[in-house]
Amino acid sequence: MPEIPHRKPQIDPHLFPHRAAGLSGAGMKILVVTATYTPSINGVAAVVSFQKQGLENRGHQFWVLAPHHSQQKDEKHVIRLPSLPNPFIPDYPLLLPFSPESILSKVPHPDLIYFHHPFHIGQTGLALARHFSVPSVFFYHTQYEFYFNTYLPSFLPRHALAQILNRTLTKLLNQTSCIITGTESIRKQILTMGIKPPVKVIPNFRRHIQPVTTPIPKLRQKYHLHPTLLTLICVARLSPEKNLGTLLKLVSL
Repeated sequence: MPEIPHRKPQIDPHLFPHRAAGLSGAGMKILVVTATYTPSINGVAAVVSFQKQGLENRGHQFWVLAPHHSQQKDEKHVIRLPSLPNPFIPDYPLLLPFSPESILSKVPHPDLIYFHHPFHIGQTGLALARHFSVPSVFFYHTQYEFYFNTYLPSFLPRHALAQILNRTLTKLLNQTSCIITGTESIRKQILTMGIKPPVKVIPNFRRHIQPVTTPIPKLRQKYHLHPTLLTLICVARLSPEKNLGTLLKLVSL
């Protein structure tokens, strides 16, 4: 990937928590690099969309660099980049590697680079942070090694590949100014990787859900549930990595 000329950072990363909180006055200009965004349906796409809504409501500018999607709609401050159809997951187009220089004229000078994926997305995020002399923040969404067990063929050396992935990920994370994750358990896991930048827990934005006021007996009747047996409800996306088959097997025991 072409390298953007290095500029000496002018913002102390240690000041990032204060600046990111918007305490110094005007709202921030946040530039996000992501491999997936709405209308794709997955956790990262939803989180980025919710964060965009939430931070814009607080007076910040939230610019998104995301792959082109065949069903996309025009959205303010969302820049679509060339992508290829994904033969395995049609709803997850594959963002093509791009030169950071190619988007510099399309976005304002940001206060912060915020990216959601490692590999070429992460390297692009770091290159943009160096160019603009601003902090870089990585949102650690995924326990990547577990995806290997779900999606990689069993004949591949999953353990060896997971070790390579962890080394690559650790190197990337140690070049960022700050790491964000959604839960304390993932933060503890990250700290075992030898990570030097601060790791912060910030729960994901969520839309307000109206409390259910319908009496439970009527809900059981509406959804044809047994009136007295214990009922378990799982709220999850139907995808292989959610491993719902194991849950169903446990319930059936």
